[in-house]
Amino acid sequence: MELTAQQRYVRITGRAFFNGDILPGVPNITGGYGVVFGEKRPIAEGVKARNPDGSVNYTQVNFK
Repeated sequence: MELTAQQRYVRITGRAFFNGDILPGVPNITGGYGVVFGEKRPIAEGVKARNPDGSVNYTQVNFK
């Protein structure tokens, strides 16, 4: 179980890491769906790890 930014507890079943910013126009990833190995999975939240200059180093997506 993990507490999201919206103060909800969810069970995380997987994480995906992407180099850089996969959604440059979106400041926060708070929901939606992703296809992992052909299976549609709901997104619990996403995290953009930022460098000191403000650019995005990598994006982490947590799946329910």
